[in-house]
Amino acid sequence: WRERAIFGVKWSLVFFTLSTGFMLYVKFYTEGAPIVEHESEEARVEEYHGHKVLAGAVLAVFMLGVGFLVQLVREHSAAFEMSYSSLDTCHNDLNRHLISQRY
Repeated sequence: WRERAIFGVKWSLVFFTLSTGFMLYVKFYTEGAPIVEHESEEARVEEYHGHKVLAGAVLAVFMLGVGFLVQLVREHSAAFEMSYSSLDTCHNDLNRHLISQRY
C-alpha cells in the first residue's frame, strides 16, 4: 500500500501543478484587464495583447515546472525500484522479519 500511496502523491503533485498552470492561463487570458473597458479600442487591444503574452509566459513557467517534476518523479521511482528490488532477491538479517515462514 505504501508504494501505491507514494505513487499517487508523486503524480498528483504533477497534475495539480499542471492544472494550476492551465487555470492561471485561462484567468489571465480571458479576464485580462476589466478596467480598460471604457478606454479607446486601440488601448484596449494593446492591453489585452499584453495580458495574452503574460498568460502565455505563466503557462510556459508552469509547463517547465511540470517537466522538472516529471523528471524528479522518474528519478525517485527508479531509485525506489532499485533499492527495494534488492529486498526481493536477498534474504539477510535486515529483512528476514518481512518474509513469512511456512511450516
